[in-house]
Amino acid sequence: MRLQLDKFGQIKNWIHIGQAIVLFLAWVLTIAVFTKDGSTDGRVGWYFGLCWLTIPILIYLTMVPMWSRARRFANVYAFASLDGLSVILWLSAWAAVASYVSSGKGKGDKEDASGCDNFKYGSASRCQLSEAIIAFGVIEMLLFVATAFISFRAVMNFKRTGMMPSPPVDHTSGKASDFSAQTQDDFSSSMRADEDFDEEQHHAGRQDYAYQKPAYDDEYAPIHQTDHDDITQMPAVQPQSPLNHSGLGIHDYDTSYNGAYGGQGGRDASGR
Repeated sequence: MRLQLDKFGQIKNWIHIGQAIVLFLAWVLTIAVFTKDGSTDGRVGWYFGLCWLTIPILIYLTMVPMWSRARRFANVYAFASLDGLSVILWLSAWAAVASYVSSGKGKGDKEDASGCDNFKYGSASRCQLSEAIIAFGVIEMLLFVATAFISFRAVMNFKRTGMMPSPPVDHTSGKASDFSAQTQDDFSSSMRADEDFDEEQHHAGRQDYAYQKPAYDDEYAPIHQTDHDDITQMPAVQPQSPLNHSGLGIHDYDTSYNGAYGGQGGRDASGR
């Protein structure tokens, strides 16, 4: 499922899309440099290799914050580290090609020519294409500077609040679908928002303070009774008869009017 990003996250993704376009053009032009007559060394090779290396970096920086299945790999420190590292790598790449072009112009053996016309390592078109990939390398580096600024801003916000960048509030539910809430476990050292605790207490409050019948009543229930509800389901107990065989001294007398005990009482009352 695609996740919503905050304002800076959306800007960062659009910058990464622009970087992908610039990267493709730089990759194509570097291949064109290889096809021209002349010689190359490791400086141009490093630039070409960095074009391939930047592809997984852009995929991680763009796709991980956007999709719920990849949010387990999201980390503000990783985002900032990759953006900052990419700035250094692209600085070294275009500087290496610039050194290659400057060296070729300075070592040319044509006295009546200058610039790319006096390029030692190949034709003038090879020199011009090399200058073009330098420009694309500078643009790529500057775009990574912009994304690094956004990433380091997110790191500072994370260190201050303990929360990942949150998306805009969904007006239908009134809540922001922050993907960091799903990635936090019970042992996470990150702080959690107050509304998360309020929501948990709202749902779990009644359960925490409710009468825990299965957990406690069954342990202390009588032997022939497993639940207090059984009392209401038991049949009514009939009163015991006067006859008690437990030896408590309750005698068996017929207390009816015509009974022996009643008749004896009647004769005593009449004096017979």
